[in-house]
Amino acid sequence: SNNMKEALKKIAEQFALEGAITSIDSLGEGFINDTFIVRTQGDAPDYILQRKNKEIFPDVPAMMENIRKVTEHIRRQVIAEGGDPMREAMTVVPTHDGKLCYEDEAGEFWAVTVFIADTIAYNKADSPELARKGGEGIGKFQAQLADFTEPLAETIKGFHNIRHRFVQWDEAIARDAAGRCREL
Repeated sequence: SNNMKEALKKIAEQFALEGAITSIDSLGEGFINDTFIVRTQGDAPDYILQRKNKEIFPDVPAMMENIRKVTEHIRRQVIAEGGDPMREAMTVVPTHDGKLCYEDEAGEFWAVTVFIADTIAYNKADSPELARKGGEGIGKFQAQLADFTEPLAETIKGFHNIRHRFVQWDEAIARDAAGRCREL
């Protein structure tokens, strides 16, 4: 609707974007966050605008600070290796007052990154080749962070607790809610 487009434009304009906004459209499936592509005029980059799900991420500012630290580290590595940081690292765009996210009147948190053109995001691997490429991407990400030493805020309690994850795994297998365990 036009009201929603105007509201999204008002939110996007809180960020230090280059160029005039020409359109804002929904992008992707939106399993966790609501994602929009913000198109701009001429040679200015396009952007990704996301409403962060505060039910899943209760401390969005801390999460965005974590993302900033990690992406800046990766950006430095990409530059050192002679790569293209605008294609190989996410670029967080701050608000006009330097914040990494914007809180609207309804208490919703929004963040912007530079859109990386000619890329595809997959929600699942439909082939072994796609699964392999996903694994390679995860491996590269892990390697890029091997020398990362900055402290990160815990934004989802217990998310990285591997013991807890194994307990969850065992419970899920015992439940077998989808009836797929016999296929394992």
